[in-house]
Amino acid sequence: MAISDLTVFKNDGVTNAIYVAKNSAGGDSGMAIWRYDAHAAPYIGLKPELRFGSKFNGPRTARRLTIQYAYKSYATDSTTGVSSLVGAIPWTFTGAIPLNVPQTDIDESISQVGNLFVNATFKAWVKATFAP
Repeated sequence: MAISDLTVFKNDGVTNAIYVAKNSAGGDSGMAIWRYDAHAAPYIGLKPELRFGSKFNGPRTARRLTIQYAYKSYATDSTTGVSSLVGAIPWTFTGAIPLNVPQTDIDESISQVGNLFVNATFKAWVKATFAP
């Protein structure tokens, strides 16, 4: 499957944030990379970034998926005008998809987990930084 840009809504639910495809994974164990280039951060290293990779597990009975995301917070010194990293909000998601599971179950699983992450109640819990 070819890599492409990814468009998501910003927190306001209206404005688009476009994550620009930077490079594909290039095979097993590689990571595809997207970056939110339109973010106001003045340096590439301060912009939000998404990485996604996949590979076989040890016995080759499943595909191990790894998704990494980092949203970086920065500040600009009013005297020098130099921007620097204040902190990053890193996310890592991993999963293993068994090769003996029907595609319909894989499709349903991926759709449901993705929809859980965009559920308003679930997002509110995560934003509050406490599990219910």
